[in-house]
Amino acid sequence: MKKLTPFLVGFLFLFGNSSIANASHIPGANITYTCNPANPLCYDFTITVFRKCPGTLGTTQAASWFTLANTCGLANPIVPIFNQVGVGVDVNQLCPGTPSNCAGGTQPGVMMYTYTAQICFPADCDSWTIDYNLCCRDASSNLSGTSGNTMHTQTLLNTTTAPCNNSPVVTSAPIPYMCAGQTSTYCVTIADPDADSTYFQLVAPQGAGGVPIIHLAGYSNAQPLQGLTLDPNT
Repeated sequence: MKKLTPFLVGFLFLFGNSSIANASHIPGANITYTCNPANPLCYDFTITVFRKCPGTLGTTQAASWFTLANTCGLANPIVPIFNQVGVGVDVNQLCPGTPSNCAGGTQPGVMMYTYTAQICFPADCDSWTIDYNLCCRDASSNLSGTSGNTMHTQTLLNTTTAPCNNSPVVTSAPIPYMCAGQTSTYCVTIADPDADSTYFQLVAPQGAGGVPIIHLAGYSNAQPLQGLTLDPNT
C-alpha cells in the first residue's frame, strides 16, 4: 500500500543559462517529524531553516508562521512556538581554511538553524498538512517578485494509512554552491528510519501559501525547480 508522506525541501536550484541567485536571506527550509511510540498521535516536528550571512535568525519560530490543516473535518491542534535546538551552524562549502562572511570573512556563507516542537493530533486522519512560510526567500534572475517572495515548505502526514510513521531525512550537503553559467550536478541522499522506499519529484518554486512563483519571460526553458518530494511506500 502506498504511504504518502511528502517531505518538501525548499532549496532553490537554477538550471539552464541563468545566473546564480543573489539573495535576500532565506535560501531554504525543510520539515521533518518523528512519532512518539508511547503516544502515536504525538509527533516531534523539526524545521531546519537556512539563512544567508551576514545576519542571524532568532531563537524561536513563531506559531503564526505555520498553518496546520486536515481533510477529515477534525479540530486542528494549536501549533506551538518552535524553539531552537543547539546553535546555528555555518554550512558553507568553501575551501578549508577560507572563512565565510558568517565568521568575519568575505566569501558567501549560510547558517543552518534547527527548531523543534511537539504536536499531538486529536485522531488519525489522511491527511494532515503543515505549511511553513517565512519572508524573504532568495531573489532569482528568472523569477518574478525578486526578494519579496516568501520561502514556503510543507509536509504531509497520513496517520491512518501510515500510523506512527517517521519522515525521511536529507543527508546530503545542504545549499549547494554552483558556478554561474555552468551545468552542475547535485546528488541528493536521504535516510528513512522506517526503511521505506522513496521517490523524488521536482516541483516549481512556491511562495506564500504554496502558490507557485511565476518565472519571468524569456526563461521558459530555464525555470528553476524547488527541492524535492520524498514519498515513502510500503
